This record gives sequence, C-alpha cells and structure tokens, in this order.
Amino acid sequence: SSNCQYANGYLFFVRQSVLLAQKFNLSSFKLEGEAMPVTENIQYYDVRISGTFAVSNNDKLIYIEQTQNSEMAVLLDKNGNEIRKLMNNHPWTAASFSPDGSKIAYDLYDPNEKNIDVWTFDLNRNVSTRLTFKQDPDIAPIWTPDGKQISYGTNPNNGVYDAYIKNADGSGDAKLLYKSDFSKVVTDF
Repeated sequence: SSNCQYANGYLFFVRQSVLLAQKFNLSSFKLEGEAMPVTENIQYYDVRISGTFAVSNNDKLIYIEQTQNSEMAVLLDKNGNEIRKLMNNHPWTAASFSPDGSKIAYDLYDPNEKNIDVWTFDLNRNVSTRLTFKQDPDIAPIWTPDGKQISYGTNPNNGVYDAYIKNADGSGDAKLLYKSDFSKVVTDF
C-alpha cells in the first residue's frame, strides 16, 4: 500500500521505505517487468499510507529521507523559553491542557499497533496514561471546563470522524456527542 506517481513511462511507489519504479503501460494500464529500486530510506507514514516523494516528467525527483524520530514534546513559557522537556513522544494532531494546567491530553500514533489513541500526561508526576484502547483512530482531545472529561474524534469503520466524550480518569465507556455525515471534532467548550 502506497501512494504512487507516474512519470516517463514508470510508476513510482514505496515499499518498506524503498522508492521503486516499475514500467507502466498507459495503453493497457498494466505494470510490466520488475520494480527497480530508486533510493532507500524514504519517509513513509503508515497511517496515511504514503511516502514523501514527488516525480516530474523532466527527470526530477524530490523526496524526504526517513530519519530516526528525535522529536520531543517541550513545555515553553509565554515568551517561548523552554521550561523542560516533557516526553519522547509527540502528539499526532493535537494536545490540550487540563483547565487546572496540571495535565495534557494528546493523541499518539503507535507504529506497532498502527493506530492513534488518546493519552494524558501528568506534569507533576511525569506519567503518561492511555485513555482510549479501541482499534479506531482517536484524535484531537479537548478537556471539558471542569477537567473531568475529554472529548475526541474517532473514526469507527474508516468512516467519518464523530465526536465522543470519555471520563478523564479512564473510567466508564466513551459516549457519542455528535454524529453526522461529515467529519467533526470538538475544538473548544
């Protein structure tokens, strides 16, 4: 599974972080021959099923090389000065502070499970706790004003994102807040 692009008689795609090119017949819309490696270590996002590359018909190729993930969540003061490093993992799409400022809710992609879940991070104890456990991607967590619940978007059955809410301490089941034919997440209360 990969994004692909066509240029100069070849279809380009990524397999196991290797950019490959394979002859493609525009008349029959069929691949021909074997795929040939072009370059290795292409940045690839499992959740998006896409490698970061582009090809042109004038023999140009651009790509981003995959490197070890050195990104880290960092707490800053209002002037942008680093207070401290928080954790080695970083939010996938969003993070939000609890109303009292003692915790952060964030979404985290796990490459082993190939899923995104909502977690909380306790700033006083330096502890992360997983809040969601289903095999649906859960994104964009937002705390309720009382700090007792967290809303997030989830995508069951690869459909549209619907808004759910769950107790911040992890107890109980998530409850549907809003369902429609269009993707939605809560952005504020």
